[in-house]
Amino acid sequence: MDPKLLPVHQQLIAALDVFATGDAGPYKDLWAHTADVSLMGAFGGRNVGWTQIGPRLDLAANQYKASCWHVDELKVLAAHAGADLAYLVWLETASVTSPDEEQLIRRRRATHVFHLDGPDWRIVHQHSDPLVDLTIPPG
Repeated sequence: MDPKLLPVHQQLIAALDVFATGDAGPYKDLWAHTADVSLMGAFGGRNVGWTQIGPRLDLAANQYKASCWHVDELKVLAAHAGADLAYLVWLETASVTSPDEEQLIRRRRATHVFHLDGPDWRIVHQHSDPLVDLTIPPG
């Protein structure tokens, strides 16, 4: 991984751990709070602009509050930092225990795009969705 991304990668992991407890605050702090940010999160839909994304992140974090969520594996597939734009692409596998004690395994693919804001990388786009098997064989 590009050494310039290591600090924001570590902040992102820590923020997502807190997010999984129902608190969106640290994750929201990593975002640019501007009109041109975008989100296509794992719960579906799309949001553009901080006025839509901030409340959407609170709503999404609240969905985890009743469950026990633990990221078992996070595999970075690609990471790059340019002069003022960067991205992280990863696969995550998480164990989820629902309120009725049902154990589920969730596999997702996620991409975060960052813009350099002073000395800090800020999220300007995030996309996450379930990892599905190929529907058309390779070749």
